[in-house]
Amino acid sequence: MINDPRDSTKKIVFFDASNNIYLLGRNGQLIWKKQIRETPMSKVFVTSPNKDNKYYLIFNTKNLIYTFDLNGNKPDYSPLRLPYSASTAITLINYSGNHDYRIIIPCANQMIYNYLLNGKPTPGWHNYRTDAILQQPVEYVRFQDKDMMIAADKNGKVYFISRNGTLLMKNKQAFIKGKNSRFFIHNDGKKQYLLTTDRKGKMIFVSGNGKIDVVTLQSFSENHYFLVGDFDFDKRNDFIFFDMGKVIVYNHVKKKIFEARLKGNPAGKPQYASLSRNKFEVVFPDSACSHLVLLNNKGMEELLNYPLGSPEIEITSLFGKNSKSILVSDSNTLLNYIIN
Repeated sequence: MINDPRDSTKKIVFFDASNNIYLLGRNGQLIWKKQIRETPMSKVFVTSPNKDNKYYLIFNTKNLIYTFDLNGNKPDYSPLRLPYSASTAITLINYSGNHDYRIIIPCANQMIYNYLLNGKPTPGWHNYRTDAILQQPVEYVRFQDKDMMIAADKNGKVYFISRNGTLLMKNKQAFIKGKNSRFFIHNDGKKQYLLTTDRKGKMIFVSGNGKIDVVTLQSFSENHYFLVGDFDFDKRNDFIFFDMGKVIVYNHVKKKIFEARLKGNPAGKPQYASLSRNKFEVVFPDSACSHLVLLNNKGMEELLNYPLGSPEIEITSLFGKNSKSILVSDSNTLLNYIIN
């Protein structure tokens, strides 16, 4: 899903199994279709105008970084061939929102590369080598007035990297990040932390100096999912865990406030969608990846008439801020489910 500033509407970008990329209008009408050489590995990112006053779509395959403009045309440098095969998806960073873009791509030689939009290596960047390959994209946060990239290798070791490719801070206590967890910026009212979970579901709070605080709420398996969101409408983030066929929620003072049994673990990552000041839904595919499930603080609803064929879902405001669209695929069909 992208915002098209030319007509202030949403557009849908997707790929098919034959390595075609499509741009559709929000009502599903085809705008253009292009063939690419390899299977895409990343989602499609969109940039805002640069010096040539154009918007670009950017994504990567195993060996290439593709760039298209919104008319479906490629600049001369696209596709850019990578020095080594990509090990995961690109991350597109827009520093300070000032059209100062960087394309971050981890490769199979355990190096993290950094490119400008024109396909040239970023000046001053030191290609960062990790101890093992990355299988998840690099995360970017603006934390305590610092630009920070966070990488976790396949063994769960975490690296906090500066914008020039050097180690920004070192963990003062080693931990292994959970494979289904990402980093969130958490504020407890006094201090700001980076928050994730380790492979046993312990919450890891990282201070700006690298100090680690570990909080154990209960035991979780290495397959748990973790996310944050305001579950009880107190304007504070709560801690949401999915594991072993259950969903369990703790509030900001670490008190359990919700628990429910599922029919197995979600087939893909749950997503928190804020619908209004006093309404939200956590959306996820059921364990068989056959339909969507909605969860809020009143309980769960299985949407048996909302089929899907892939655990990948995208939640967006396709038709304005008063509703949310859930985009899913089912076989060779792209479906748009609307929740209010």
